[in-house]
Amino acid sequence: MLRPFPATAHHRCTLLLLLTVTLLPSLAAAAAAHHQHLHDHAAGDGVVISQADYQGLQAIKHDLTDPYAFLRSWNDTGLGACSGAWVGIKCVQGKVVAITLPWRGLAGTLSERIGQLTQLRRLSLHDNAISGPIPTSLGFLPDLRGVYLFNNRFSGAVPASIGNCVALQAFDASNNLLTGAIPPSLANSTKLMRLNLSHNTISGDIPSELAASPSLVFLSLSHNKLSGHIPDTFAGSRAPSSSSLKESITGTYNLAVLELSHNSLDGQIPQSLAGLQKLQLALHCVDQSPSVRPDAREVLRQLEQIRPGPEGGAGPSDEGGAGHVAAASAGNE
Repeated sequence: MLRPFPATAHHRCTLLLLLTVTLLPSLAAAAAAHHQHLHDHAAGDGVVISQADYQGLQAIKHDLTDPYAFLRSWNDTGLGACSGAWVGIKCVQGKVVAITLPWRGLAGTLSERIGQLTQLRRLSLHDNAISGPIPTSLGFLPDLRGVYLFNNRFSGAVPASIGNCVALQAFDASNNLLTGAIPPSLANSTKLMRLNLSHNTISGDIPSELAASPSLVFLSLSHNKLSGHIPDTFAGSRAPSSSSLKESITGTYNLAVLELSHNSLDGQIPQSLAGLQKLQLALHCVDQSPSVRPDAREVLRQLEQIRPGPEGGAGPSDEGGAGHVAAASAGNE
């Protein structure tokens, strides 16, 4: 007659060891599946955020003050950055293409390491309290198309490097604390349609290169400390240089809104403005057939209340800055 095998301590340990060895493959498979699930969730489009972009975003977070903890989702691992889990971040193939954080109560400064986001297309930080200079490293971003920094506390000069952004279409830094001169290099952004630097303390002349830009649809420089003459280089006119008359940029000129009020400009209204058909309505409202071109300050004062018609172009942006009081504006399309 067979008797039950005695369950000694030695045998119990042996059975437990066998059971453990048997379960190990199953546990390993379950752990691998869980890890893959986390990886897929973080990748979103199948690609995790690049190391350079992750480091750039962490530097941006470090330099910003976030009193309402909107950036708490920007974790220390990078998980979820490109799957929609990080507030305000949009990625394509692991590269950040948009930062959209308006009205978040953010303060602090904007890190120069934003230049590491080499495929950034859109930067929207308007209506916050961010201070300090606008990063010069923005000029390292060849795909940058829209920059919306209005209604903040940015100071210092507009970086000349912005002119390196060949794809830039809209740059709005109105209602800040910017100083210095307008860099002529902005005219190098040949796709720039909307430029708004109003409501700052920018000084110096209006660059003739900027006035000659054929791509501009909306140009607002009102409420600054600009001085000197309005350049006579609009609509491909001939502009004087140090040595001779040079033909400025030619092409189709679409300038529909020109805001220059509340500055210290002097001299006469440039004849080249007559070549901008969308601005002629505003000029004709002053005098249908002026025999003498009036002083610039007087015309700007009279045009101050004229605003664009219901279909007047204002550039490609759906984000408009503050202080849009037209110094010379267009009628309908």
